[in-house]
Amino acid sequence: QRRLVELTKFESRLDPEKSWKDANDWDWPANGYPITIYIGFDPRRKDKKGSLFMYSRKSGRLIKHIPDARHILGVNSGGTDFCQGLTIIFDDVTGMLPLTPTKQDFAFGHEKNGEIHQDNLYNWIGAYTSLYYQKKLEIYTKKGTLKEVVAGHLADVQANDNRDIQRSLLDGRFNTYVGLRFSRLMRSAKIRCPKSVGDERVGEDTLVRFKIPEPEPQQPEQPRPVVRHQPQPAVHTQPPTGFYQQAQAARVHTMYQRAPAAGPQPNAIVSGTVESNSRQQKRPRYEEDSAALAMLDPPVVELLQDDDFGFEANGRLSESTTASAQVQQLESTASNHRRGPPQDQLQVLDQHDEEPEQEEERRPSIKQEPISDEIDALKKEVSMWKEKYTNQADKNSELLLLIEEHEDKHESNEAEIIQLQRKFQEARDDAFKEVEEKERNHRARYAALQKQLNEHIADSIQQTKEMEERYDKQQSVLREQLRIERELVQDLKQENKDLKSGMVP
Repeated sequence: QRRLVELTKFESRLDPEKSWKDANDWDWPANGYPITIYIGFDPRRKDKKGSLFMYSRKSGRLIKHIPDARHILGVNSGGTDFCQGLTIIFDDVTGMLPLTPTKQDFAFGHEKNGEIHQDNLYNWIGAYTSLYYQKKLEIYTKKGTLKEVVAGHLADVQANDNRDIQRSLLDGRFNTYVGLRFSRLMRSAKIRCPKSVGDERVGEDTLVRFKIPEPEPQQPEQPRPVVRHQPQPAVHTQPPTGFYQQAQAARVHTMYQRAPAAGPQPNAIVSGTVESNSRQQKRPRYEEDSAALAMLDPPVVELLQDDDFGFEANGRLSESTTASAQVQQLESTASNHRRGPPQDQLQVLDQHDEEPEQEEERRPSIKQEPISDEIDALKKEVSMWKEKYTNQADKNSELLLLIEEHEDKHESNEAEIIQLQRKFQEARDDAFKEVEEKERNHRARYAALQKQLNEHIADSIQQTKEMEERYDKQQSVLREQLRIERELVQDLKQENKDLKSGMVP
């Protein structure tokens, strides 16, 4: 809090089970837990790359420090992007991140959905980091300027070393953003928010803030030099008035001044006429004539040497009809000058060869007409078209982002349909498998019962046979006993008869 410049606080929720690619409530999951992310710039580490500090409430201390976390967060890791002492602090608030037994690192591999939990974590940290850095870089445009601004707050940070802090990081009122709208980019597997979305709310506990850059002061106009030129060719009936025309006229005058002191050479002029046939359709190159550039104002020279002046970034002519007319007029003027003077002018040049000293005396001194108003108008027009181009480029980027978002939604819908079809197929296969399994179990049970019944019947038959055999044996024994008893009865009866017969006299 004391050493970070533009300290900003982001609050979100993290789902440990469902991936942000598949969940419907991916941006604010109902089953997630709260997390807090703090981002700022450290002037004492202005040359360092984006560092990530991860704290756990379960252990109450720093668990992991990644000096260069750009790659793991999914942001641009080339060059000086996301550098300038960028510092990211992660706080899990409720202590839901899994830790190793030694509490030296996070143990996502010990969870059932550990890979999804880890991917959700780093994607959301990368989304807020990308948004914060693009917002701050937009203020100063260049990364070098941003680094200088961060380094310029070193004295302010050092002054806060002994400052009392009233509230902690968790309870502090820091800068934040409202109205953010994140999008899922399925092709690049990232979560992003356009930098034009969201408004910043300044917090009273953010001790060091960036200073708004002041507009650059305009340079005073430099006095225009007085230039003496040789006489214009006869094809010019009126003096040049436009910005491009004066520049081309200066170039032609310089071409005549390149002749020896004895006077202009007709052969050189005629040779210029032959060369003009092959190059009259090309755009003139003003940087070839340093003498002509020396006669113009520095703003004019800067505009003439700018390859993008009056043109779009793709090389086509701009939509400004005024600039197009000036370019066409410039081409016609340059073509007339390349053709050289007519024959009557060649005769005049021959006379000049005979009397060079008198010709020098008769040469008038021509003062360059002021063209600052036209330069300012052209500058305004160029800035207007550049601003329109920048606005159109921003709109195009927004449209491309929306198109990509819709394409990602379409792809996600198709993926959901395929996933539902796969789930339906799996459910149907599971139902069929369950029915087949039940039928197989019933058949096995029926076979077992049938076998058991057959065994029981066989046992019953065997028992019946054994009982019949025992009954037959008992019957035979009883018959034998009955026979013996009958024989005994008969014997007794015979003996009784004999006794009775012996007792009779």
